Amino acid sequence: MSSNNYSIHSIIAAYGLGITPHGYYIVKMMANAKGQSSNILPRENLSNLKGRIPGQVWDKLARARGAHLNALEGVPMFAAAMASLSTLIHIKFHKANELFQYSWPVTWQSFPRKT
Repeated sequence: MSSNNYSIHSIIAAYGLGITPHGYYIVKMMANAKGQSSNILPRENLSNLKGRIPGQVWDKLARARGAHLNALEGVPMFAAAMASLSTLIHIKFHKANELFQYSWPVTWQSFPRKT
């Protein structure tokens, strides 16, 4: 039985995957906004750019922003599940190891030997 536990690493990976659409959104928005975006109200940049950039580009930006927000909404629940899974795997591994250590000599002696 392996003791490798990647549940904590998967939390970091899930967060990284949630940040990726935001990077795409920022790069594409800055490339298409041509200086029309503002740091004063950054959450309203997309709605302010609706008529100023092509509709197809705006749709992609809206989907990327939505994917980013949806991913970040799910990360806390995923992190809680992975943390509890990490504890559960740790307990099961040590309990199984304990049971095997103490039950193995008994079961080995209970088998009849062939002569």
